[in-house]
Amino acid sequence: MSYQRMTLIEQMDIFRLLYVERRKPSTIASALNRRPSSITCEVEKGMDKGTYNPIRTKARHLEARRNQRPRLKITDEAWNMVKPPLSYFGGHYFKSNRVLKLDQLIVSK
Repeated sequence: MSYQRMTLIEQMDIFRLLYVERRKPSTIASALNRRPSSITCEVEKGMDKGTYNPIRTKARHLEARRNQRPRLKITDEAWNMVKPPLSYFGGHYFKSNRVLKLDQLIVSK
């Protein structure tokens, strides 16, 4: 099973099951079809003054996402300056251990 970020509804369910119904992380995990370690990590991550706060957790996540650097997009003008020196290397561009041909690169407008 691949990782999927917990939704706000799941985080609210964790809060309800943990504090209202007084369930253990293992039973919460089985109710939400998650691993117990995911529940305990979520609770530890979302602690606010000694209590799990799903709203605060979601707000922190959204704030962190908002502060991330945007992905680099190369313009046509910049690409025209970069492309000739790359052609000296036989038309190949090395990126993250993969060799890409010049015609495989994506140029955004």
